[in-house]
Amino acid sequence: MPIPLPPWFASTPAQPPSQWLLPAPLFRLLLLGGLVGLVLATLVIVAIWLVEWRRGQVW
Repeated sequence: MPIPLPPWFASTPAQPPSQWLLPAPLFRLLLLGGLVGLVLATLVIVAIWLVEWRRGQVW
């Protein structure tokens, strides 16, 4: 059995369309750049760890 909505909720006007701060292609580029940065940072940390491991100084 569905719960009826109160009258004030049913008469709420629709939200105006949201406005984005960046156009879609620029936002996609920002996301891709962040992902590439995270991957590179991870690879650098792993490379440093491997160098230290080969020296026998793993922390």
